[in-house]
Amino acid sequence: MKKRTKIIAVVVALIGGGIMLNNNYKINGNIFDFTSREDRQLAYLKEHEQEIIDFVKSVNPKVESVQIDWNDVRWGKGGHMFETTYTISIYGGFNNIDDSSWGIFVFYNNDNGEIDMNTLSQGGHLRIGGEIFE
Repeated sequence: MKKRTKIIAVVVALIGGGIMLNNNYKINGNIFDFTSREDRQLAYLKEHEQEIIDFVKSVNPKVESVQIDWNDVRWGKGGHMFETTYTISIYGGFNNIDDSSWGIFVFYNNDNGEIDMNTLSQGGHLRIGGEIFE
């Protein structure tokens, strides 16, 4: 009976480990890092905050300051019949205006989660109160 219990425990541990690894958790040496892919990507984007700010400022010379809403970051999947693309959308405001908004997106590799900061793209017009900012 003891042998059967040990075998069952090992099988359950292997299945559980496989599920965790499949759910985008990673291993640092022999220690599990239970940080999700999205949390790691968000941390990476925060490390590259200045690049995001510079990009938004480059859209319009009237943008003097950029506010990023780190609580409104969205992960998406799109593409067409033969290619799937994975994006992260980032939103915020500018010039400390309450009704201002902007949106940009960046592509990431779904296999390893790496973000390509060279793919920063404008997701829509700069807006104030829903009207396009010129």
